[in-house]
Amino acid sequence: MILFFSKSEQPNEMNKRICKLKIFKKFTNLILILVMPVLLSSAQSFFKDLNQTEVLPADESFIFNAYKLSENRIILTWVMKENCFLYKDKFKISANNYKFSEVNTIGKPKKINDIYFGDVEVYFNSVSKELNVEGDGNKIEVSYQGCNEKGFCYPVITKELYMKNLDKT
Repeated sequence: MILFFSKSEQPNEMNKRICKLKIFKKFTNLILILVMPVLLSSAQSFFKDLNQTEVLPADESFIFNAYKLSENRIILTWVMKENCFLYKDKFKISANNYKFSEVNTIGKPKKINDIYFGDVEVYFNSVSKELNVEGDGNKIEVSYQGCNEKGFCYPVITKELYMKNLDKT
């Protein structure tokens, strides 16, 4: 550290200034040590709140289940988290050796003006699809897509179902 003193200052005055600077430095360090935990706690709280507003993973936003009602009939259900929705026209069910016919859809779609797809019908809260299944295949693919009202859209989600593994209701 370089200190400049006028010619009129005596060495005793210089020692007093150095001593004052050392005291100031210690005082500043003490203040930082006392204030730092408060600052870190505030930052931690800020980042915790930030994480809570993050977008949920797709499987948490759209809880999907499939059940076998009978040998040739299955029901597919989706339960959506608050402020999440599924597009009515984005459901796709396919398999190589199966034919499907939709028996019933439980859930009423709502028309919205979507920022990505324009005027569309979507399902909020929940939707179920009951299907007749004909054929002797093994694997069924179910695809769907949805968004949340904050503007985040999930990519198309595809689930593979195996008829032999479906639980009966």
